[in-house]
Amino acid sequence: MKYHLLALFLFTSHLGNAQNQGDVLFGAAMVHDVQIYLSQPNYWDSLTYYYAQIAITGNKTYMRADSVIIDGTVLPNVGVRLKGNSAYGWAANFPSVKLPFKLDFNKYISGQNYDGLKKLNLHNEDRDPSMMRSKIISDFLQEQGVYASRVSYTRNSINGVYWGLYTMVEQIDKTFLSNRFGMNGGNLYKALPKFTGWEAAGGATLEYLGNQAVDYDSIYVLKTNETVNDWSGFVNLLYQINNTTASEFKDSLEAVMNTDSYLKAWAAMRLFVNGDAYPFLGNNYFVYANPLDNKFQWIAWDFNLGIGSARSGMTIPQAESSSVLFLTPGGGTRPLGTRMLDDPDYYDRYLAWVCQFAQTAFDTTLLSPKIDSIANMIRVDLYADTNKFYGNLIFEESLVFEVLGFPGLKPFIANRRLAVLNELQSLGCPTITTVPPQSQSTTVMVYPNPFSTFLTVDLPKHQDPWTWQLYNSKGQLVQQLDNITELTLTIPREHLPTGIYFYKINLKEGLVISGKQIIE
Repeated sequence: MKYHLLALFLFTSHLGNAQNQGDVLFGAAMVHDVQIYLSQPNYWDSLTYYYAQIAITGNKTYMRADSVIIDGTVLPNVGVRLKGNSAYGWAANFPSVKLPFKLDFNKYISGQNYDGLKKLNLHNEDRDPSMMRSKIISDFLQEQGVYASRVSYTRNSINGVYWGLYTMVEQIDKTFLSNRFGMNGGNLYKALPKFTGWEAAGGATLEYLGNQAVDYDSIYVLKTNETVNDWSGFVNLLYQINNTTASEFKDSLEAVMNTDSYLKAWAAMRLFVNGDAYPFLGNNYFVYANPLDNKFQWIAWDFNLGIGSARSGMTIPQAESSSVLFLTPGGGTRPLGTRMLDDPDYYDRYLAWVCQFAQTAFDTTLLSPKIDSIANMIRVDLYADTNKFYGNLIFEESLVFEVLGFPGLKPFIANRRLAVLNELQSLGCPTITTVPPQSQSTTVMVYPNPFSTFLTVDLPKHQDPWTWQLYNSKGQLVQQLDNITELTLTIPREHLPTGIYFYKINLKEGLVISGKQIIE
């Protein structure tokens, strides 16, 4: 199995040749077929009633679908409910029945999944006449090693009636955590702000509000380990962001957070002018306390208002030319971004990511053909969608022209890139010596997987000693080898029992490779 160093400054990635959960649904360039069958009379009234009860009782009630058929595979007794906040309200007021859904395969049959996934989100892309913003940005983030949900497409039907073209969005849950970080036992927190206008009223701004969970549980949601309900690590993260002195800030934050997981996401959100993310509305992100290194990881989520769709009150030309240092409209507080820009090292590291993206992947020569390819893939199903919010002509024009206040995809990206490159001429592109050029990826081989007696680790040409660590599924260190100088190392099983383990390879220059290893 191969693992690639796609990360900088302790930015740990878990990417393998072996198929991960969801690779079938999110790996292929295709529109998947999802058929939902509900036998309840007046099922639509029930679905909308259960959705309304969420705001009243906080309970998220699923209806039992007789079956959900995905690309011909039948899954019986699947939980179905309506979901969303602004996306639901937009569609309901449009009005349209094209509301967002959540599917839970595990709700009524324990262990049931599809492609290794227990839940899926079907989004209506309410304020995107192109229906491509989520897909374009998500694919960009995946390619650049940013932790983020994957996106594909589905033609959705209910009881044989075509309901419309949807995006299929990966659930941020324990399966996601295992795929990305090699371990899912840590605490996962989701931002859940409430809005008034462009500003979050008590929103998820990462401000320190006190040392009690009750100070935060109306703004953030703990999505794992709910019974234990331990908020102490998250509260400490907020304390380090807000309450340390300028001289303490960087070292204190580095001890509790993989800061490049945020810096990379921040750089991408600014390039795509996503007005519905943390730097703007304090929204659409998760943070995960990874037990492997005891650091919080940033996870990006929900990108349909990117590429200038939500512009924080700016005109399209203003959004295209907005500074990469812009944080939030209305003078709102974003302490993580503000303090990072005040720190010389973080300032340089953030600009380094902006520079790398703008000079390489954020380019119309790469993204315009991608836009054309996606349009060709979804066009037939989008045209056939009678519940869609915008007409066929508006879809076609949205690729190249401003329509209904939405910037055209191709011109916005072209103008945005030019404006950013011009700004970077004055700001400069910092040289970060520990950032390897994009063309220099280091490949490590750890095999066989599973293994029963001996494990082999192959490193490419490497100057400095390195360290091997192996953790059991509880996060306990069970094996460590220090000051290794060999490029090929054979490691005996010793007395380790059968099970799932997670390894870390620590290189002297601060780079870490992690992965899952099975002993049989």
